[in-house]
This record gives sequence, structure tokens and C-alpha cells, in this order.
Amino acid sequence: MLTLNDYKGLRVPVPDPPDRGGDAIKRDLMAMADRAGPVNATAANPSPNDDSNGTAGNGKFYVWSKWVNTATNAIFICVDATPQAAVWINVTAGGGGGGLPPGYINRLLLGYVSASTAEISAGNCRDSANGFDITLASAATVDITISGAGGLDTGSEAPNTWYAVFVIADSTNTNPPVGLLSTNATSPTMPAGYDVFRRVGWIRNNSSSDFYKWYQTGSGELRIMRWNESMVSPPTLQVLSGGAAQTLTDVNVSQFVPPTSERSTLHLENESKREGYVRPKNGAQNFARLNADADIIYDVPAPGQLIEYRYNSGGGPAGFLNISVLGYYDQL
Repeated sequence: MLTLNDYKGLRVPVPDPPDRGGDAIKRDLMAMADRAGPVNATAANPSPNDDSNGTAGNGKFYVWSKWVNTATNAIFICVDATPQAAVWINVTAGGGGGGLPPGYINRLLLGYVSASTAEISAGNCRDSANGFDITLASAATVDITISGAGGLDTGSEAPNTWYAVFVIADSTNTNPPVGLLSTNATSPTMPAGYDVFRRVGWIRNNSSSDFYKWYQTGSGELRIMRWNESMVSPPTLQVLSGGAAQTLTDVNVSQFVPPTSERSTLHLENESKREGYVRPKNGAQNFARLNADADIIYDVPAPGQLIEYRYNSGGGPAGFLNISVLGYYDQL
């Protein structure tokens, strides 16, 4: 007499049906169960006890069984259902090996919120080691007054300092992605439970430890950062005032141009009847030429936190040159 037994969540006849048609149907059902397997949806990750005996109490699982963590949207597949030693792998797009191209980043724009907080918009990216996809499903706030995840990685805020902004994640998908601030652009101190990261920008504070205001544009690896601060009364963004050197002289722009900048954008103001010149440090012939009384915007065609300027020694009454930093280009 035939009875119906459980096979990976399906009921199949035992022993095998005596006729070929019945046996074929049974084999097809078993093949379907092998490929599909049961699906469990709960706000937790599977454990080694989520096995073929149902040791953990969540039901029986088999090779190819699926598991969805409803809290993190992580997806797992069982590859070994051995009792009390089940093996599950994370196959989430953006969790585990991932599938985004090396260096990929989309959105994750950095926005000013207040003197101590910034916002990272929703988006996704490959992590810094190109081994994991990070997905930020909704905007995340970073607050420099907070320690650890969502704040400063270590220590306390220092004035006049650049802070790299990261989106960080947990490769096991136990902890949701969040933001992080660090003075280290390549190796932040990671909070417990997090092990992958990607830098998404920079923040600079002033002598009062307040963030300078900015806005960031761009969606891919190259981002454009523009300062949203005063150029007059007071000239917050000014890095040279009343420059009158007639030989090449360095101007340090590091207050408003971070160390990883691809190039910077300057406002040059020539208050003179003589020609003036500005170029990247040791920039050969890559000069910006300022005619008498000129007022121009100049994209410095090279990375670096130093530029050079000079005036012609003749050609009209002496004057001076003012230089302000409008922003910079950042390769993430």
C-alpha cells in the first residue's frame, strides 16, 4: 500500500508507484523540490541548527533551501543540511561576493545638515577592496559628536581637520550599513560588527569645530564638491589676500582642498594693472593668465594642495592678487 511521505516540503508516494507514469510524476516532484527547497522568512540569519532535522525549530531545511532575513533583506541558500552543522551562504546582491563592477558607486551623495552632522543619500557601491557590494537602502546620518557607527571612528573632534566620510557594512548582513567619519582616508577604525567600507567624500571643520557648508554633485566615482561659504565679509574661502610676489611663490590651499583631490577650482582676482599667473605647484606651462583687473574662475589641472603664483615685474602700477577656493574634484 502506498503512503505519502514528506520530501523537502512536498508529499510523495512511498514506495515508488508501480506504473511508469506515477513514478515519473514522483521523480519530477522530487526534482522540483531539489531545485526550489522551502523558503523561510524571518528577521534573523540562519544558523547551523537550521538543518534537515529542524533542530532550531524553524522547520526542516535541505540543500537549496532559501532563507530571507526580513530585517536586512539578506538572502541565504543552504549548501549543506547536515544536522547541527548546516551551511548557509549569503547570495544577496550587495552581500557576500556581490556582482557590481570593481570601483562601482551610484548615488551615496554627501549632504550638509548642520555644523556637526551630514547625510549620505541612498545608493550602492563596491567596497574599497572590491570584494563586497554595499547597499544603503535609505539615507544615513553621520554625527561627529557620536562615537562609533554613525559617528566618529575613534577619539574626539579636532578643529581645522579633514574627516573622510565612509559608508560601512557588515559582510554577514547582521548589522545594517551606516555612515562613519575618520581622519584616515584609507583605513578607518571599524566599529564592532562592521568589516567593509567605501569612502564617499570629505568634510572639513573650522577653528570652532563647525563643519564648513558644502554641496556635492555627481553620481559615479568622480564627485564635484562646492563650498557654500562666504567669499566676502568675511572672505571665508580666501587662501591668499594681497599677494604681490614677483617670483613664483607657494600658496597652500589645503584648508579647502583635501589630500585626495583630483583638481581644485579657484576664484582669482587681480587687483593690478599688471598680468598675474597661477599654476599647480611645479606645473610647467599650465599657467592661468590674469590680465589687468581680471576676475576669473580657474580649474587647477592637477592634484595637490599647493599652487604657485606671481606677478609681472612691470607693465603698470603694482597691485595684488586674491585667491579663494570654490571647490574641488574628488575621485572616490
